[in-house]
Amino acid sequence: MRHDKTAVTTTAPAKERKEAFMKGGVAVKRSRHATDLIFVLSLFCLFTVLSLFVVIQGADVYQGISREMSANYSARGRWRI
Repeated sequence: MRHDKTAVTTTAPAKERKEAFMKGGVAVKRSRHATDLIFVLSLFCLFTVLSLFVVIQGADVYQGISREMSANYSARGRWRI
């Protein structure tokens, strides 16, 4: 097992953990987690925007079909006696 000065266990005294944090032992992990969080939030926002786009497109298609059906019903209704 390789011993590294920046790798400090949780059983180490508080002073050593604080020094390791200041040197970047834990700070690097936190910045990676921030990057992961930003990536996940970006994916969620993209999913939300694309979902909204699909719903709006579907509403437009439904409105067009409804309009066509109404026009067809009116046209056929005139010819009936």
